[in-house]
Amino acid sequence: MFNKGKIGDFLKQAKEMKRALDKHKSELSKLSFEGSSFGRKINVTVDGNQKVLNINIDPSLDFNNISKIQNSIVDATNDALKKANKESEKRMSKLSGGMLGGLGDGFKIPGLN
Repeated sequence: MFNKGKIGDFLKQAKEMKRALDKHKSELSKLSFEGSSFGRKINVTVDGNQKVLNINIDPSLDFNNISKIQNSIVDATNDALKKANKESEKRMSKLSGGMLGGLGDGFKIPGLN
């Protein structure tokens, strides 16, 4: 039999979770994480939503080896994104009361990861 009360409760919980997720995303956007490589001569800054904010390359680097510099930019970006993702997962775990933690490292929420 169809139970309107339980569906209403479910919808209320879904709305509360959406508000909490929106707050989570807003808080993450205010944080920044820095990744570096090439002896800290290449630095990349991302926000908590994994948006690249800044790339800083020390002008003293030898730009004749562009391939090494490009690879170092990728490494620094991945370093920063890893830090942002770790913080997001930590906060999501608190938000969900640990419910999502058992789903493994591959669990991603679109728009948040």
